[in-house]
Amino acid sequence: MVEKSGWMWVSAGLLCGLIVTAYFAAYYYGEYTRYETLYKATFRDLETLTMQVNILIDYGNGTSKWYNNTRVPLGFSLLNATLKVAKVNYSTGMYGAFVTAINGVGGEPSKFWLWYYWNSTVSKWEFGPVASNAYILHHRDVVAWRYTQF
Repeated sequence: MVEKSGWMWVSAGLLCGLIVTAYFAAYYYGEYTRYETLYKATFRDLETLTMQVNILIDYGNGTSKWYNNTRVPLGFSLLNATLKVAKVNYSTGMYGAFVTAINGVGGEPSKFWLWYYWNSTVSKWEFGPVASNAYILHHRDVVAWRYTQF
């Protein structure tokens, strides 16, 4: 009788452990699916409030770096997007922002930072028509900064 009673207590303990484990598994699965749903909703909101752009920085010495799929808020200017990916020195005047250095490169006589945008209609780079702080980016724009002689 004693032997049977011991196995009964062990079995009852294992059953209780199984019930507690199943409860925690169900609870954490519910939490996982809740947070996954919240994450997806937040990402959808992020998609509607931001855009992705591609930025090239060409240092004029054979070194260049792409910042592809840079996510920026809607209505961001090229200057704001560049400030997001690089350390930029600039001054402002009556014609807008004038970039003097990017990531410490700049300041050489007769060399300047100029920006361009990719015109997909004619498949070529075109000179930026306005100052970088006045150019409002659009989703999937491709822009480039080049340190060059003018």
